[in-house]
Amino acid sequence: MLELLITSSLLILAVLAVRALLAGRISRRMQYALWGLVLLRLLLPFSLPQSRASVLNALPDTAQVSLTRPEEFSGETLPVPVDTETQTGTAEIIGTQAGLSEITNNTASGAQHPEWSLNPAALLPVIWAAGALLTGGALVWANLRFALRLRRERCQLDLAPEVTGGLPVYLCHDLASPCLHGLLHPAIYLNPAALESRERLDFVLAHEKAHHRHKDHIWGALRCFVLAVYWFDPLVWWAAAASRRDCELACDEAVTASMEEARRRDYGRCLVELVPNRARGTALLAATSMSGTARSMQQRLKAIVTAKKPRRAAIALTAAGAVLLTACTFTGASEETVTGARDFLAEGETEWKLCTLGDESRMQELLVARAPAPEGETLAQGQEYVKVYYWDSAAETQENYLQFAGPVANGSLEATWSDETLDPDAESGVVRVQPYQGSEDPAGIRTLDVVLLEPDGTQLQFNLNRDAPLTLIKTRKVENEEPFDSMQTDWELMDLNTQLANSIHQEGDSLHFTLPEGLKDRPEHWRLALSYLPAGETREIEITEGLPEPFASGEWEPGQEYAIPLDALPTGNEGTASLQLLIEKEDMLPLPITSLADYQRLTGPLFSTRSEEEAPTGDALAEYQAAMTALSETVRWDPDTRDFTFTIPETAEPGEWTLELSQRNPERDSWVTRSALLPDAEPQPGETVTLKGADLPEGGHYRLDATNTLWNTTLSVEFE
Repeated sequence: MLELLITSSLLILAVLAVRALLAGRISRRMQYALWGLVLLRLLLPFSLPQSRASVLNALPDTAQVSLTRPEEFSGETLPVPVDTETQTGTAEIIGTQAGLSEITNNTASGAQHPEWSLNPAALLPVIWAAGALLTGGALVWANLRFALRLRRERCQLDLAPEVTGGLPVYLCHDLASPCLHGLLHPAIYLNPAALESRERLDFVLAHEKAHHRHKDHIWGALRCFVLAVYWFDPLVWWAAAASRRDCELACDEAVTASMEEARRRDYGRCLVELVPNRARGTALLAATSMSGTARSMQQRLKAIVTAKKPRRAAIALTAAGAVLLTACTFTGASEETVTGARDFLAEGETEWKLCTLGDESRMQELLVARAPAPEGETLAQGQEYVKVYYWDSAAETQENYLQFAGPVANGSLEATWSDETLDPDAESGVVRVQPYQGSEDPAGIRTLDVVLLEPDGTQLQFNLNRDAPLTLIKTRKVENEEPFDSMQTDWELMDLNTQLANSIHQEGDSLHFTLPEGLKDRPEHWRLALSYLPAGETREIEITEGLPEPFASGEWEPGQEYAIPLDALPTGNEGTASLQLLIEKEDMLPLPITSLADYQRLTGPLFSTRSEEEAPTGDALAEYQAAMTALSETVRWDPDTRDFTFTIPETAEPGEWTLELSQRNPERDSWVTRSALLPDAEPQPGETVTLKGADLPEGGHYRLDATNTLWNTTLSVEFE
């Protein structure tokens, strides 16, 4: 609405200026036609496609932000729900941009301020609607009352159709001025003064017929509609009055175009004698009127007597100006091309730290900027106000670019990055991080963390990852927390997760698993989740349909066996399903995900067992993990042909992998070796091994054991 008011107001002022500058140099009809642009702009509730010519481009950046980004907030810390009872070291993952937007919307709807408060902005639509109803009602009432009075008092005159132009003509004794009235059935209404002479009657009929040819009775109705909608805008009322005057001038011009000067003087004298004063109430009528003020009548007489032939240069200039005005006021502001986070900086804001990672395919930037504190907010000693902007080149729109705005502790900014290279001298699984200087190659960075400290001690950690959206983690601290042995607890939870993984097996059309007994003794809140990660994606989708009831209610019984129907899992090999034991205590280390690879037929997980020898560390651990992953990712089962295939890693050495195929005997609940169904030759590096479904007896339950002789580790896969 604001955009429409700005463009329409500028268009009205421009037309008034053109009207004043070119009066007498262009035809009155062209002058009147310019108001058609204003009417169309007011009736069009939206802007045409964006254009660089739009006047909206000239507005200050802050004004454009208010027009295009109503969800933007200014000068306030991004609202986040805070749990005042959270224990020391607890980290709350606030989420990606979508999550931040959702939190903002929830807070705006009253989640953080449950008490009712009056929002003045919410009253504006109510005030506008009330004004539109009152103004529209007054206009409708004035026109209905005028129409009823005409119908009650009128007397039809018997005039030849060639004289009246086919329009009915009526006489009304109490009519102040002749007029053309009627939207669907227009007619000419005369007062007794118009019949005093034949010449006067001819002039009046010619004038009203010109109104009819110009469709002024329709334009008059649209003018009333616009006044009702824009009742609050004085410029629209000004434009309506000016357009009514131009309507009469255009009509006078049409009537006198072929008259000689003496005849035009007679026509002008007729106007003076017939309608010397303004008729009361005509401003609210859609009907045409020959009335006017003394000044307007003088202007009309001057225009009639001194009519000149329009100048071609003025006509061309007016036409070009009309095209330019249309381009400037009918189109929206062109969006500025955002090429990085620096483009979001506003006046008075300075860059503190710009962190970048990615390559040509996708670049992400996180900019921490020092900004002036909002008006009325005082910063304590040791605090400064910052804004955090986020830019993602892969995002179609940058709607949620402002990720945080609020006070932080002076100098609390820290930034670290990693290329995910394991440090050989560090413990297994430790990723080496380095301070971010800003001169690093963005393509060589895998993860980047930016940390700020709020005055209340809350730590804000912005995590950038090459393969995931921005994540914000808030870590809170509360005094008087009881100490506990977190390392011992982590190992116990790891053991429970392993017990869960080893219990998974397939029976018929279901995957069965047993909830570890040890979960009874865990005071931390936990839950089970079944999720699905589509191939090529980075965000998991949690599966909720077709699962046992405890998945939704959380009412599990440790030690009991549960079943997941295979129908609940997505079909095909386009992704990975996983069963996760989630310990929802933020200071615990994440538990490994139990993947259900090729979940269409395999019981999963692809579990491995190692010897009791010392576990590998450093480079050896990385090599071991790579070898196991390389083989497990090639496992495929075709449910139609029942073919089972896998590929020996090309990095393996000859003889590094040995295969053994077993079939389950359901009667004895034991496994019988069926290695005769395997290829005779020893599998070589890079070779794809295929077990033909036609060679496998139907209904059989099989287990393939692939043993890596280098690590004395067996990767087992069960299928049927």
